[in-house]
Amino acid sequence: MMPELQRLEERRKALCREAENTAFSYYIRKGRVPPVLTEIIMIVSSMETLEQYAAKYSPDQPRVPAGNPDGG
Repeated sequence: MMPELQRLEERRKALCREAENTAFSYYIRKGRVPPVLTEIIMIVSSMETLEQYAAKYSPDQPRVPAGNPDGG
């Protein structure tokens, strides 16, 4: 795994743990989902999306120039 992807994965896992801890303690105290949890979930989802696209794109892969009939 690329070092930057590994750092993203570690950060994503940390955010997931933080979200679980925050949600549980807030729900126990207030009986509802905390607003910060929504933000954390959106960040984690964005990170997962970035990881998916980063794994599929390689700048070393040959590309067909724009306007070429063999392009995709």
